[in-house]
Amino acid sequence: MGLNRIFFTGFLCLTTNALASEDNASSGSGIGFVIFILVVIVLAIVVPDKKRDKNSENLWKKEDKRLRQLEIVEEQRRQREQEENREAEEQRRLRADEAEQQAVEKEKLRQEVKRREVLKTVTSIVNSHASTLSRKKLQKVKYDDYGNTFDKEWQNEKEYFHKFVIWPELLKEYPEEDLQFFNTRYSDSFIESAVYEATEDLAADDINVERLRPIDFEIYCASRLKKGGWTANLTKASGDQGIDIIAERDGIKLVFQVKKSSSPVGNKAVQEAIAGKAFVNANAACVVSNAEFTPAAKELANVSGVRLLHHSELTRLKIVRKQAS
Repeated sequence: MGLNRIFFTGFLCLTTNALASEDNASSGSGIGFVIFILVVIVLAIVVPDKKRDKNSENLWKKEDKRLRQLEIVEEQRRQREQEENREAEEQRRLRADEAEQQAVEKEKLRQEVKRREVLKTVTSIVNSHASTLSRKKLQKVKYDDYGNTFDKEWQNEKEYFHKFVIWPELLKEYPEEDLQFFNTRYSDSFIESAVYEATEDLAADDINVERLRPIDFEIYCASRLKKGGWTANLTKASGDQGIDIIAERDGIKLVFQVKKSSSPVGNKAVQEAIAGKAFVNANAACVVSNAEFTPAAKELANVSGVRLLHHSELTRLKIVRKQAS
């Protein structure tokens, strides 16, 4: 109840008490006047108070509506902020993923560059020993009369070369973590490639033989025999009874004494070939050289059946079983 209603109630009580205490001397007109005053007061106080209550209710409704609108606006703001935060977080995640991917690609590129550097170094190491490796392969790969190949010693030689030549040289230039990809399989392919190229180079028709070292001349002669269809193997440096190459084809076994010389080759080479032929029970013996032969060497060769050859004849060498002594 409003303040006006309180005043009205108080006034009504006071008037009622006044009327009750009046004696009968009061006239009817006085009572009517009091009633008129009361009606005026009711109209003046009660009606505006109701209007004020209605206005107050309307204000409260408006305020409640305004508050609800503010809440809606605030909720929308929070949703926009959450969405912006989600988008920002997604952008940060994408940037982080992109940075990580770039780091991975950069590391892959670094590893590939380092890998190529390592392989280039390996190529250089292997090529520097190509002639020795070629000789080792010719010495260690064996063939029997049935066409079987025995290369266990050559495989062991390649593993030895990887372990004691290639790997120590690589560790001098690169940290071990950059060499994890490199294994004996890589070494094997590089070695075989270098040996093949060295053998092919030595088998070339236009090679300057005079510039070859004696051991390279032996490899060259073996390569020429292979080009002519023979299987040719270099013997070991010692215990070969003077034999440098053993060649086989069509059931024929030949032994070769190889002489790289700047002067005519004498009959000692022929004697070594004869001894070598008997030692391995070969069908025939040959002495091959870049130089000419002395008369004594030719005489002994004619008597013993040893063939004296110039290296250019090796690819066309034809010996059948009936010619073997």
